[in-house]
Amino acid sequence: MLQETIARYKRRQAAAQLACRYTKAVALVGLGQHALANIIPVLEQLRIPLRYICVRSLGTATLAARRFPQARIVATLDPILADPAVAALFVTSSPTSHFPLAASILQSGKALFIEKPPCQTLDQLHQLVRLRHTHGDLPVQVGLQRVHAPAVQLLRRHLVRHHPDHYLLRYCTGAYPEGDPLLDLYIHPLHLATHLFGPGMVRSLIRTHNGTILICLDHNGVVGTLELSTAYSWQQTVDQLTVATSGGTYHLQGTFELTFMPQSGTLGGIPLEKIRPRHPSLRTLYRHDTFSPTLANNSLAVSGFLGEITAFLDTIEHRPHTPLTTLESLVPLYRTIDYINRQP
Repeated sequence: MLQETIARYKRRQAAAQLACRYTKAVALVGLGQHALANIIPVLEQLRIPLRYICVRSLGTATLAARRFPQARIVATLDPILADPAVAALFVTSSPTSHFPLAASILQSGKALFIEKPPCQTLDQLHQLVRLRHTHGDLPVQVGLQRVHAPAVQLLRRHLVRHHPDHYLLRYCTGAYPEGDPLLDLYIHPLHLATHLFGPGMVRSLIRTHNGTILICLDHNGVVGTLELSTAYSWQQTVDQLTVATSGGTYHLQGTFELTFMPQSGTLGGIPLEKIRPRHPSLRTLYRHDTFSPTLANNSLAVSGFLGEITAFLDTIEHRPHTPLTTLESLVPLYRTIDYINRQP
């Protein structure tokens, strides 16, 4: 009896994964390392009909035609935007090309998934918001995947119950000569802080001689200290968030581990842990399971790529979905970025 129940459950799970939930065709603009490593694997897992791939390089187009025989390879947006069968476009091209591409797609009235950063300046972001409202208010998802990671979503729910007081966020990598660290790298921790604690006002900002940014943000009473740096190593990156709350301390390690240390009680102002020492009751709320090879334990799901793409596709299929990272929601983030850019 038990074996039959287990077998029936496994058959249902397999059938659910084989079934195609999505019917609307999409197009991909750009075919770089990020698209190949993160976006396309998720689209293939979800069995998304990929109708077009837009690339400029002839060599890339030739290779893409072999790798994706079901897709039409094009060099411009024109045939994609003219095709009524295409419901949405995924833009994963170079960051500096995002703004003009997003503007063209929004004017066409098609849904848009655009990798970060969607644009270079606050003024450009306002322009994109206006274009979206003018041309149909179709869904837009900005690819800032970590806020869709299970660990971050769990932390956000916990912060509703335990009011945060202050936090420390460290995001440290090695040298980054190929682009703008603020828009390409630091946008992630800055967006995470805005997502968890609301819009932030810069209280202080220091740039060190090696380019590190030390910044203090005030989110309506929740104070955060951030270290944003490319002066460390890519072999040992630092991606840590510690939040002190009314109930205890949360520690988020990347997107793969979330722990909670309850606050120690006091007696007449004296910490009870000093009166009766005991082992700290550290609770593991989430940890990436590397043992069981399920979809939920895949690194693309743990890091948030699966969640953000699923939410976007559910939106264009008119299904219930988790909130999107919209253009409008990024206005406070871009105000902070604009302030940082204007400081010497």
